Amino acid sequence: MIVIVCVALTADWLIGTLLHNLPVVELPFTYGVLLGPLVIVWYAVGELGSLAEHAIAMGAPYPAWLPKILEAGKNAVDKVGEELTGPPTEPSEAGPVGRGGARERTEPSRTVGAKLSGLCDDDADGRDGGGHE
Repeated sequence: MIVIVCVALTADWLIGTLLHNLPVVELPFTYGVLLGPLVIVWYAVGELGSLAEHAIAMGAPYPAWLPKILEAGKNAVDKVGEELTGPPTEPSEAGPVGRGGARERTEPSRTVGAKLSGLCDDDADGRDGGGHE
């Protein structure tokens, strides 16, 4: 995130320098900065929305209008994105991706992890998991 903000601020500086030193290009307004503050505000709004969503999911009290506003914002962004790029596509079944191929990420179940750590007393068949009888 910091890298993207730095790139946006550098682009602002570069655009400002080019506009100041190229007499051919003349804008009807004075260009100061645009991209840097835009990127910073974009990140701030996105993070605040994420914090609100997580607080709601954890059961924190919230005003009734908050989930509606968050959903409306998501829908507006999705609509604009689909207008610019088209509707989302399903993943292709074309085969491997890259050199290693596409791999499905699986996580061990909590029961397996608990049994390995000795925190679980019973196996699925009802016997003691530690080999004790």
